[in-house]
Amino acid sequence: MSPSTIATPAGRVRRRGRTQARTDARRSKEAETHRKGLWVRRAVFGGVFLALFFGTDALYRWSMASPYFRVEQVEVSGTAHLSRSVVRARLGLRKGDNLLALDLETLRLNIESHPWVRSTSLSRNLPGTLRVEVAERKPWAVFASKGGGGRYLIDEEGVILAQAGAGAERFPVLRGLGAGKPPKAFKAGQALSGRSLHTGLAAIGAYRAVWPKVRRRGVRLAAVDLAAFSTEGTVLMDMLGPKGQATLVRLSPRDAERGLRRFAALIRHWRGRPWPAEVNLSMGSRVIVR
Repeated sequence: MSPSTIATPAGRVRRRGRTQARTDARRSKEAETHRKGLWVRRAVFGGVFLALFFGTDALYRWSMASPYFRVEQVEVSGTAHLSRSVVRARLGLRKGDNLLALDLETLRLNIESHPWVRSTSLSRNLPGTLRVEVAERKPWAVFASKGGGGRYLIDEEGVILAQAGAGAERFPVLRGLGAGKPPKAFKAGQALSGRSLHTGLAAIGAYRAVWPKVRRRGVRLAAVDLAAFSTEGTVLMDMLGPKGQATLVRLSPRDAERGLRRFAALIRHWRGRPWPAEVNLSMGSRVIVR
């Protein structure tokens, strides 16, 4: 065996040392390459982020000033008592306004400040259409101030819509409220309150719930008088028969709907008979007819 092929312990140690050195050098080179690649990726990502940031900002500023998004049309829906021109006037838009720059919340509040408007929904239809959907308040009754403050059309929540004018006679009159208040105390948009008021509104609601079929027979509710509510705890309802006969119906607020159903059933027995002047339905199952 040749001496050069003899593996001595010292030779093996030297070879392991050279192998370890090459491995360490390779690992060091790989780590350096990784670090360089990491910095390159960070630089690329940073450049992309800056480009997107400044590009988005420029796009935003361009869209806010571009004539492409100018308001060209305002579509109004849901109006019955209000004219669309009134709604558009409440928006206060100017020629050349940008659709994307509009503050929809402020515009919504401007429209909802009108007495006839219950709620409003606004949306953008790009590039240049503003859509306005209005939910109006519905007339429920005529409020007649006991203090001579006038007659006002109100909704089912007691919000004053307007002064009662032509056509208001088809709504029942709510009487016996507002005593001692001057005429200027009531104005459109004002929300009336009080237990008596809501009792009267609920009585009208009970009438509307049970009366569709009876109304076709010519019987209607003319007025609700709350003068006796505070003392006797009853509601007085003025009913008009098919030939204009007047009947005063006395009801308990808690049993208004049941009492009106009973009154509707009694109407069938009055055909060809004298129409009663008063019907007391406030005493439970006992009915007094005069």
